[in-house]
Amino acid sequence: MKHLIIALSVLYPVIPYCQSYTQTIKGIVVDADSRIELVGANILIVGSDPSLTTISGLNGHFRLEKVPLGRHTIQVSYVGYEQFVMSDVPVTTGKEVILDIAMKESAIQVDEVTIMANKKTQTNLNAMTSVSGRMFSVEESKRYAGGFYDPARMAESFAGISSTGGDDNELIIRGNSPRGLLWRLEGIEIPNPNHFPPGEGATGGGIAIITSNVISNSDFLTGAFPAEYGNALSGVFDINLRKGNTEKHEFALQASVVGFEAAAEGPFLVENGSYLVNYRLASFRLLDKVGISVSDNNVVPFFQDFVINLYLPGNKAGKFSLFGFGGTSSAGNRAVRDTSKWISSSDRTEMTELHTTGVLGIKHYLPLPGGQSYLRSVVLASYENNSVDLAYLEDELIVKNIHNSTSAYLNYRFSSLLHHKFSSLHSLRCGVIAGSLGSDVFGVAYDDYPEDREIYVDYNGRAGTMQAYVQHQLRLPGNIEINSGLHGLVFLLNSNYSVEPRLGFKWRFSSNQSLNAGVGLHSRIEPLSMYMASYTELDGSISQPNRDLDLARAWHNILGYNVFLGRDIHLMAEVYYQYLYNVHRLELWP
Repeated sequence: MKHLIIALSVLYPVIPYCQSYTQTIKGIVVDADSRIELVGANILIVGSDPSLTTISGLNGHFRLEKVPLGRHTIQVSYVGYEQFVMSDVPVTTGKEVILDIAMKESAIQVDEVTIMANKKTQTNLNAMTSVSGRMFSVEESKRYAGGFYDPARMAESFAGISSTGGDDNELIIRGNSPRGLLWRLEGIEIPNPNHFPPGEGATGGGIAIITSNVISNSDFLTGAFPAEYGNALSGVFDINLRKGNTEKHEFALQASVVGFEAAAEGPFLVENGSYLVNYRLASFRLLDKVGISVSDNNVVPFFQDFVINLYLPGNKAGKFSLFGFGGTSSAGNRAVRDTSKWISSSDRTEMTELHTTGVLGIKHYLPLPGGQSYLRSVVLASYENNSVDLAYLEDELIVKNIHNSTSAYLNYRFSSLLHHKFSSLHSLRCGVIAGSLGSDVFGVAYDDYPEDREIYVDYNGRAGTMQAYVQHQLRLPGNIEINSGLHGLVFLLNSNYSVEPRLGFKWRFSSNQSLNAGVGLHSRIEPLSMYMASYTELDGSISQPNRDLDLARAWHNILGYNVFLGRDIHLMAEVYYQYLYNVHRLELWP
């Protein structure tokens, strides 16, 4: 796997499209709560000479042309709203910059609004996040050294986050198991979006399928999550795909000796509709065939993937998106065929791993009459298949099976969220999440003869989950914000459930300083294979000792302080306490 990651640094040289010395910045400005387009917002490139400025027109869209190449600070202002500032926006040749700007309505009178000019905005996309949340942009996720355009590897540089120490991108968030992380895409839970996952229930892998080339502004949360988020113990990646260019077709191709990446985007079917398609392939097989060994005689790593996002805005019917991704990967170890070089058992062991994953979803966004409410619904189907085969060489170089396992998951999920903004001081959000989780899991271990085997898991069936939540945001005079909510989760396989109160607090007591706090109960369902693990009793009956396992739970308690020291320095400090209980360890045999 190490060779795979090194090679990816070769895969990402940027091939310019043209020799233009200016570029276009365009996008849309919306209300952060209601998602209503804001007409007449002023957009300015700070420090431009002559001044580059424009206003958002109908449907909130804006366009700035002939912007010099380089990094720029974008400042957006609108009467009655807090100023929005986005720093270090890279403007390069060949591709227009597309921004999705969400502005927050001020809770105080316009003449009382005081915002520190030109500071880097740290507001989360989810306006009901009080603490331990961070929005990251496309540009930011590309700038971290060693990030390989991978959001998870970018997060390794954040305070309180560390890697597992191997070649994969799994995250240890404040000491928690990496398997407590929730991945969401377009507002709904998805399976692990990474190649080469290190086992059942893994939340990471060798490299991400969803890279920085296809994502829009997204949130990363590390504790005391808003009530909207369930089935997570340690953190949440809330990823959004970017939309394609709505005015012209753009194409990109990157290539190296280990693979290539191709992308296309442009207008699609209706006005302001767009498509985005990205395909990537990487393998060391070409080098291996010409005699350059990069795998130490092991199975040559290989992966390919694609991401798609079709956006179709309508009028009365609302806005539709068809999105998805898919990927396959393979790797493994070969046994040493020269018995004189056998030092340990690993020298005579062979392993092959094959992984396939795919997701296809439809999102519908419907503004409701009155302009202060919207309904967002998502339906999604996902498929995963992971197989691992282990064998070893006997002294006569005969291959003997040790272990074979295959796990396939076909899941269906539905999510619906209703958001209503009563005023600049009150917002209410409620929703439901339903899941039908299907699994076909088989695992067998062999003894001396093929007929001497023990099947330790053999299950084919479905289990359901239900979640519901309600969240309220109250903004008080003095720049005080309180986010309170309740989340409920039921695992229908064994009827275990969790009722989870959530509370967040934020107080901006000066133009550049704030205090925030959060407390909440969180829970997570284990992989289905853990509940279905079985063994044969002496009397021949089948036992499943884990079927009635309760949900793993955690209380999060966080107190934070934020200060902006000048234009480009942001200091954030948090005190964190967590109480974990009902944490499980799989037992296959008593």
